[in-house]
Amino acid sequence: MTRCLLPTALLLATAACVQAEPDGPQGEVFATYGYDNGSLPPPYREEFRAAFSREGQVRLTACRGYGEEGCVSLDAATKPGAAERIAAAARASGLAQTPAEKDPEPPIGGGLKWGEVVLGGATYAAIALPVRADAARVDALLAALDAEVPEAARKAVNAEADKKAGK
Repeated sequence: MTRCLLPTALLLATAACVQAEPDGPQGEVFATYGYDNGSLPPPYREEFRAAFSREGQVRLTACRGYGEEGCVSLDAATKPGAAERIAAAARASGLAQTPAEKDPEPPIGGGLKWGEVVLGGATYAAIALPVRADAARVDALLAALDAEVPEAARKAVNAEADKKAGK
């Protein structure tokens, strides 16, 4: 019983911090990550974004529909070492030295994932819909970014966006 109450209490405490626009500075953003569920009618459209700072913070934004009025944001602490792991994944991708190419014949429909890391003036762009030859490098960086999103905070910001949208 106690093990079930702790995650619930954490989720409720995190949800209490959700705001339409968080107050205060986040710090220098060096990495961004996002995904959506595709081109759908506004009531069904969902998007999620994360902006990571070097100071150990991440601003999570969940949107329902297409306008910013359907968005809510939450600032959360990242796991210790998140910035270093993101930087290592970006460097390992080689996307700054050899950028991924966009697929000239992308699939129709479906959601997208994208991300970007900036290190020392070099930009590692994990583009949506890369050519097959670049997909593994892009997917590895996107997976590294996704792994650093605090799960309780992701659930809380998405729940608040659903609530705001009347879901």
